[in-house]
Amino acid sequence: MTLTYTSNSPEDLTPFAETLKNMLKPGQIVAVDAPMGAGKTTFISLLSRCFSEDAKPSSPTFGIVNEYPTNPKIFHFDCYRFNTVEEAY
Repeated sequence: MTLTYTSNSPEDLTPFAETLKNMLKPGQIVAVDAPMGAGKTTFISLLSRCFSEDAKPSSPTFGIVNEYPTNPKIFHFDCYRFNTVEEAY
């Protein structure tokens, strides 16, 4: 399934994050694709807070992946640095 959402401000993302949270089932994978600086980490921050107020998301640029204390777990990958699928493993 593909969902496309266009936002004009970070505040516009909150209702979409709640909607997506309600659609997700454990084990599903969500890929957020947008140019650098478009607000992907802002969106992941809002989505993870929908699952847990304790989540304090940040960009995984240096660590490549962040795990947030949510239920279900959210793993935030920064995939732009991967050159092959094997690097993700």
